[in-house]
Amino acid sequence: ADPRQAVALLLQSDQAQALGQTLRARHQALSHSADDLVLAALQLSLDRATVEQSSRITVAGYDLSQAEHWGRHPSGVKQGLVEHLIKGKVATPELAPVAAALLLALRAPALLVRDLPETLRVGSHAWVTFSTAVARVEHQTPGATSRMTFAEVMARGNLPPASLEEQAVERMAQRDALKDWGVANGLIRVAPQDHYTEAQLNEVRQHFNTQIELLNGALLTFATPMPDRTQRALAELKRVYGDALPLEDTCITLRNSTPGYKGPYSVLDLYMD
Repeated sequence: ADPRQAVALLLQSDQAQALGQTLRARHQALSHSADDLVLAALQLSLDRATVEQSSRITVAGYDLSQAEHWGRHPSGVKQGLVEHLIKGKVATPELAPVAAALLLALRAPALLVRDLPETLRVGSHAWVTFSTAVARVEHQTPGATSRMTFAEVMARGNLPPASLEEQAVERMAQRDALKDWGVANGLIRVAPQDHYTEAQLNEVRQHFNTQIELLNGALLTFATPMPDRTQRALAELKRVYGDALPLEDTCITLRNSTPGYKGPYSVLDLYMD
């Protein structure tokens, strides 16, 4: 079953509804909905240590920044967490995908976005752009990206920040994404507490920008169409004889014509033959 549907059904259950109302009454100062409070309670029950420590790179004792993840498709990282939860007896094999979805929604929502391209790799420059877009959407509407496709997230992420607050969110999201990119590309060592100096981050940012420039240059080169043989030949004839001659008019007949093609020929045909 789809973990998203399982979570939705769980929230609709009588027990979850009752718990939500109890939590809502107990925490009236909070602006969160009853469903949000139930989800937070479930996440806390699954991974109290990580939630209390606000770790960005660890989920239920599973290190999201381990070297084995760099270069993998996001689905592989998510499956690794599922297997970790089963092995640690945090959840049964049947419920582990649901538990993983609950935990990732809090720590790594990018792994829950639907229809991720097969070419997308964790730790790549594309992953930096994508995870930044996810963070922006999540700030506006927590939990929204798990119901969105990759294309929808990127469309939202390509919109310019509409306020100073959104600009600050984008900068912080880029900062976190660049940390991961720097570790993945061997520029910095992973810091257990996720703390890096400004000098380290500036060096990572400089390398990232350089790579983007190189990639853009390569894309521009490949996007430039190569002139075909006919166009090159025509350009050379015009260089020598000018534009006045009818170089492409088929008005020449040869005594010894090419087998399979008796003519008539143009000057361009003969030049290329």
